[in-house]
Amino acid sequence: MTSYLYPDGTLVRLKPQGDAFTAAPKYSVEVTKQAGGPAGNQGDVAFKVEADGTATPKGPDDLNVPWDKTQNPAQYRAYVDEALKYGHLDAKATPSTQPPPPTSPTPTTPPTPTTPEPTTTPPKT
Repeated sequence: MTSYLYPDGTLVRLKPQGDAFTAAPKYSVEVTKQAGGPAGNQGDVAFKVEADGTATPKGPDDLNVPWDKTQNPAQYRAYVDEALKYGHLDAKATPSTQPPPPTSPTPTTPPTPTTPEPTTTPPKT
Protein backbone atom coordinates (compact mmCIF):
# COMPACT_ATOMS: atom_id res chain seq x y z
CA MET A 1 0.00 0.00 0.00
CA THR A 2 1.17 3.50 -0.82
CA SER A 3 -0.20 6.56 0.97
CA TYR A 4 -0.12 10.26 0.16
CA LEU A 5 -0.82 12.73 2.97
CA TYR A 6 -1.58 16.30 1.89
CA PRO A 7 -1.18 19.41 4.08
CA ASP A 8 -4.97 19.97 4.14
CA GLY A 9 -5.47 16.60 5.87
CA THR A 10 -6.46 14.59 2.80
CA LEU A 11 -5.02 11.09 2.80
CA VAL A 12 -5.04 8.95 -0.35
CA ARG A 13 -4.29 5.25 0.08
CA LEU A 14 -3.45 3.20 -3.02
CA LYS A 15 -3.87 -0.56 -2.69
CA PRO A 16 -2.73 -2.10 -6.01
CA GLN A 17 -3.00 -5.65 -4.65
CA GLY A 18 -6.30 -4.99 -2.92
CA ASP A 19 -6.88 -5.25 0.80
CA ALA A 20 -8.09 -7.75 3.41
CA PHE A 21 -11.45 -8.08 1.63
CA THR A 22 -10.49 -8.34 -2.06
CA ALA A 23 -7.49 -8.85 -4.33
CA ALA A 24 -8.82 -6.26 -6.80
CA PRO A 25 -6.91 -2.95 -6.93
CA LYS A 26 -8.53 -0.34 -4.67
CA TYR A 27 -7.94 3.14 -3.36
CA SER A 28 -9.50 5.33 -0.71
CA VAL A 29 -9.65 9.04 -0.07
CA GLU A 30 -9.76 9.87 3.62
CA VAL A 31 -9.84 13.03 5.70
CA THR A 32 -7.66 13.07 8.80
CA LYS A 33 -8.72 14.67 12.06
CA GLN A 34 -5.93 17.26 11.94
CA ALA A 35 -4.74 18.99 8.78
CA GLY A 36 -1.10 18.06 8.32
CA GLY A 37 -1.32 15.83 11.38
CA PRO A 38 -0.49 12.17 11.74
CA ALA A 39 -2.27 9.47 9.81
CA GLY A 40 -0.70 6.32 11.15
CA ASN A 41 -3.90 4.35 11.74
CA GLN A 42 -7.68 4.45 11.36
CA GLY A 43 -7.96 6.35 14.64
CA ASP A 44 -6.40 9.36 12.92
CA VAL A 45 -9.04 9.33 10.15
CA ALA A 46 -12.28 11.28 10.54
CA PHE A 47 -14.12 9.82 7.51
CA LYS A 48 -13.68 8.57 3.96
CA VAL A 49 -14.86 10.24 0.77
CA GLU A 50 -17.07 8.58 -1.87
CA ALA A 51 -16.44 8.91 -5.61
CA ASP A 52 -19.03 11.70 -5.81
CA GLY A 53 -17.31 13.68 -3.03
CA THR A 54 -19.72 12.94 -0.18
CA ALA A 55 -18.55 11.71 3.21
CA THR A 56 -18.89 8.04 4.10
CA PRO A 57 -18.03 6.15 7.32
CA LYS A 58 -14.46 4.98 7.67
CA GLY A 59 -15.31 1.62 9.19
CA PRO A 60 -17.91 -0.63 10.81
CA ASP A 61 -17.57 1.06 14.21
CA ASP A 62 -18.82 4.30 12.64
CA LEU A 63 -22.08 2.79 11.39
CA ASN A 64 -25.44 2.75 13.14
CA VAL A 65 -26.41 -0.75 12.01
CA PRO A 66 -30.11 -1.48 12.59
CA TRP A 67 -29.50 -5.23 13.12
CA ASP A 68 -27.84 -6.94 16.05
CA LYS A 69 -24.61 -8.67 15.07
CA THR A 70 -25.34 -11.81 17.10
CA GLN A 71 -29.09 -12.17 16.45
CA ASN A 72 -29.10 -11.18 12.75
CA PRO A 73 -25.57 -11.82 11.46
CA ALA A 74 -26.55 -12.05 7.77
CA GLN A 75 -28.41 -8.73 7.79
CA TYR A 76 -25.69 -7.10 9.87
CA ARG A 77 -22.93 -8.24 7.48
CA ALA A 78 -24.89 -7.25 4.35
CA TYR A 79 -25.54 -3.78 5.77
CA VAL A 80 -21.88 -3.26 6.74
CA ASP A 81 -20.56 -4.56 3.41
CA GLU A 82 -22.90 -2.29 1.43
CA ALA A 83 -22.09 0.79 3.51
CA LEU A 84 -18.31 0.32 3.45
CA LYS A 85 -17.98 -0.34 -0.28
CA TYR A 86 -18.47 3.38 -0.94
CA GLY A 87 -15.18 4.17 0.81
CA HIS A 88 -13.18 1.51 -1.07
CA LEU A 89 -13.04 2.63 -4.67
CA ASP A 90 -12.00 0.57 -7.68
CA ALA A 91 -8.58 1.42 -9.06
CA LYS A 92 -7.21 0.64 -12.49
CA ALA A 93 -5.24 -2.58 -12.66
CA THR A 94 -2.67 -0.98 -14.96
CA PRO A 95 -0.71 1.86 -13.38
CA SER A 96 -0.94 5.24 -15.00
CA THR A 97 2.00 6.58 -16.95
CA GLN A 98 1.49 9.86 -15.09
CA PRO A 99 3.60 10.43 -11.97
CA PRO A 100 1.72 10.29 -8.66
CA PRO A 101 0.64 13.57 -7.10
CA PRO A 102 3.19 15.30 -4.87
CA THR A 103 2.92 14.74 -1.14
CA SER A 104 2.83 18.49 -0.67
CA PRO A 105 1.89 21.10 -3.22
CA THR A 106 4.56 23.38 -4.60
CA PRO A 107 4.19 26.83 -3.04
CA THR A 108 2.98 29.41 -5.48
CA THR A 109 3.11 33.17 -5.41
CA PRO A 110 -0.30 34.78 -5.60
CA PRO A 111 -0.82 36.73 -8.82
CA THR A 112 -0.24 40.46 -8.67
CA PRO A 113 -3.54 42.34 -8.94
CA THR A 114 -3.85 44.38 -12.09
CA THR A 115 -6.10 47.25 -12.95
CA PRO A 116 -8.34 46.43 -15.90
CA GLU A 117 -8.10 48.63 -18.96
CA PRO A 118 -11.08 50.96 -19.31
CA THR A 119 -13.40 50.04 -22.11
CA THR A 120 -15.72 52.24 -24.05
CA THR A 121 -19.22 50.95 -24.59
CA PRO A 122 -21.41 52.70 -27.15
CA PRO A 123 -24.49 54.29 -25.62
CA LYS A 124 -27.71 52.36 -25.98
CA THR A 125 -30.30 54.03 -28.16
